[in-house]
Amino acid sequence: MPVDRLAAQLVGCAGKVEPGKPIGNIWGFVTDGIFQEGDDIENTPRFSGDEGPGDQRYIDANGNGILTDADQGIIGNALPDFIFGIINTFSYKGFELHTIINGVQGIDMYNGTRQGLSLGDLGENNGGGWLMDSWTPENPNTDIPKVTDSYVDKISDRFIEDASFIRLSNIQLSYTVPVKWLSIVKMKNLVVYTSLQNFITITKYTGYDPEMHSGGNSNLDIGYDKHNYPSTKSVTFGVRIGL
Repeated sequence: MPVDRLAAQLVGCAGKVEPGKPIGNIWGFVTDGIFQEGDDIENTPRFSGDEGPGDQRYIDANGNGILTDADQGIIGNALPDFIFGIINTFSYKGFELHTIINGVQGIDMYNGTRQGLSLGDLGENNGGGWLMDSWTPENPNTDIPKVTDSYVDKISDRFIEDASFIRLSNIQLSYTVPVKWLSIVKMKNLVVYTSLQNFITITKYTGYDPEMHSGGNSNLDIGYDKHNYPSTKSVTFGVRIGL
């Protein structure tokens, strides 16, 4: 099935190391728009020779007139420019608000989830809603190729996205009941609290979760997302009692 073929390719889309270049590079083909009716397709470098109007174009990086794996290059980097975290605690009388914010800036992610939903093998797998804007002779002004699974399964910059994010990973509000109110029930202390986990994430990444990476058999296989389960949102209520 196309999704199985895609999964096998995704494992190898990162992890290539070259002297003088940083680790974490994501490798793939560079796209060059979409073939349109009237283009000189026969004299344009292609993969199989069956491409036609509406199919994805790719750049012949080495200029030899054909497209092979040798035309792949660096299309992104999965190492962030910087990461950060902020922990704050605000107190007022018996109330206490505790927050944890974390984030990553300047990181690329290969959105294999979006690619898998773009394969066009409708009837076998689900398709993304964006396929409604796919290329047709009546809709040529789009950046989404025609619905087919033949030329969308290439690892390319089409699915590279900025995965920078800011996340409110935890916010907890608690109230410590005054001791004078506890004398009747003979408690030393009583704290009532509620917390929210992973409820707010600000990001441009269109996958499920910019913080979730798939990994292969090497620590260098980073920076791609293939149907990862997102971080779970949760609400917690609790009581701490001291006797």
